[in-house]
Amino acid sequence: MSIPGGWLQSSWYGLEDPAAPGEHLTVSTLERRYALTWLNASGAQLFLDKTPAAGGMRPARLETVALKESYLRAVQLLGATDLLMNYQPGGQPAMAIPLPEALRLLSLH
Repeated sequence: MSIPGGWLQSSWYGLEDPAAPGEHLTVSTLERRYALTWLNASGAQLFLDKTPAAGGMRPARLETVALKESYLRAVQLLGATDLLMNYQPGGQPAMAIPLPEALRLLSLH
């Protein structure tokens, strides 16, 4: 899956726990742990609506390079290995990018 055009310049939406600042939703598979991110608030909300286990989470808007970098570093500390963009259960395949590569591309922006 290719990187969506303009993904670095667009606002990102990650899911956070308002009761625990700095806690973001990640999803694990056998070998990878993904930080979930969307390019619009409606995509993040749709995921929440389809995922009861994410109850209590809310979309957090990340607009600046500094906020995006902080988010990527925070999810790395939570064990995330990749950024998964625009994921929806049962939907089209989402774009995944290793976190070190996402950080590198962000630093060039």
